[in-house]
Amino acid sequence: MLVVSIFETGQASAQFIITKIIDATGGGTGNTLDEARGIAVDAAGNVFVAGRGSDNAFKITPDGAITEIIDAAGDGGGNGLNFPLGIAVDSAGNAYVTGGLSNNAFKITPAGVITEIIDVTGDGTGHALSFPIGIAADAVGNAYVAGNGSNNAFKITPAGAITQIIDATGDGAGHVLNNPEGIAVDGAGNAYVTGNVSDNAFKITSAGAITQIIDATGDGAGHVLNDPRSIAVDAAGNIYLVGEASNNAFKVTPGGVITQILDATGDGGNGLIFPSGIAVDGAGNAYVTGSLSDNTFKVAPAGVVTTIIDAIGDHLGHVLSGPGGIAVDAAGNAYVTGSLSDNAFKIAPDMDGDGKTDDDDNCPAVFNADQADSDGDGVGNACTSAAGCCAPGVFPTVGLFTPVVLAGWRLGQRRVRIRFAARIGESQ
Repeated sequence: MLVVSIFETGQASAQFIITKIIDATGGGTGNTLDEARGIAVDAAGNVFVAGRGSDNAFKITPDGAITEIIDAAGDGGGNGLNFPLGIAVDSAGNAYVTGGLSNNAFKITPAGVITEIIDVTGDGTGHALSFPIGIAADAVGNAYVAGNGSNNAFKITPAGAITQIIDATGDGAGHVLNNPEGIAVDGAGNAYVTGNVSDNAFKITSAGAITQIIDATGDGAGHVLNDPRSIAVDAAGNIYLVGEASNNAFKVTPGGVITQILDATGDGGNGLIFPSGIAVDGAGNAYVTGSLSDNTFKVAPAGVVTTIIDAIGDHLGHVLSGPGGIAVDAAGNAYVTGSLSDNAFKIAPDMDGDGKTDDDDNCPAVFNADQADSDGDGVGNACTSAAGCCAPGVFPTVGLFTPVVLAGWRLGQRRVRIRFAARIGESQ
C-alpha cells in the first residue's frame, strides 16, 4: 500500500491511497476490459465499469471480487451490446448501460437478470434513439438516456413506459439541443442534459418544463463553455458540468448563478486539458477528469483545487491514461476510469497519512497506524487522549486543558470524535 501526498493550491498537503481496482485482464477469467469509459458506484461500495472497446461491463465489490455483468450478447435474446459508453446504478443496485452503436440500453439486476429497456425505436411513436451515451437513474428506478445521434433524451419507468423528455428544439424558445451527451437526475426527478455541439445544458422538470441553464457564454464574464460533456447534480440542486474544448468546469446554482470552478490552469501547477467526466459528493466537492492531461482534480466548495491522481496512477507501475469517467461514493472515495490504460482506480482520502483510509480509520486526523483502541469504543486512542496525558476517553481538569473535537466520516455517516486535549491558549 502506498500513501500519496499531493499538494493543494493554497494549503499544506492532502493524502490519498490510490488502488487499481481493475485492469485490461478484466476479472482474470478471460473476460477482458478494453477502453474503460463509464463508471458508477452504489451505496454498498460496489463499482461498475463499462468497457467501450470490449463491449461489456464489470462489477467490482469492495473486497475486490470482479464479475462481468454483461457482454456483447446483451440480454442473450438477440439484443446485443455494442460500444457501451454510459453506466449508472440505482439505489436497489440495478446497473444500467448504454450501447452507443447498438442504439439501446440495458438494465442488469443484482441477480444478473438482463433486460433491454430501450432500443433504436425510442418511445415507439416516431421518436427514435440513436447513439446513446449518457445514462442516469433516479431513486425510484426510472432511467434517463441521452441520444447523441438523435438529439433527444428519454425517461424509462420501471414498468417500461418510455417518454421523450427533450428533443432537438431544446426549450422550444430558440435554444436548440444538438448532440446531447451527459445526463443527470436529482432527487425531485428533474433531469439535466448537456448539448455537446449546441454548447449548452437544459433542465427538464418532472412536469416537463424545459429551461436552458447555461449556454456558450458560460458565466457571462468571459469564461466560455465549449463542448460540454458530463453533467452532475448535488442534493441542493446545484449543477456541475465540464467544457471539454474550453478546458473548464462550471457550477450552476438553482437560482441561476453560474461560476467557473476550474480552468486550464488546474491546481496552478498541474494543468487541465480536455475535461471529460464530472461528479459531486455529498459535501459539495466536485471531481473532474482531464482526459488529455491524464489527471483528476477535486474542487472544494471554497475553491481549493487538489490533484488527486495523475498519469503515474497508483505509483506502483499501473499508469492512468485517458481518464474519462468518474464517480464518488458517500465516504468521499473517488473512482476513475483510464480509457487508454484500460483500467480503473479508487482514490481514497487518508488525511493523516497512516495508511488507513479515512472511512476506515478510527482517528482520521491523527497518525495512528496501529489503530489502537484500548476501550473498544471505535474511537482510536490517538483521538481520545493526548500522548502521555491520560487514559483513553478521560480528560484532565477543565481549566488546564480543553478537548478539541473533529467531525469525521465513516461509511458516509458523520460522527464526532474527540481528537486530542490541547492546552488553553495553544494553537488549535
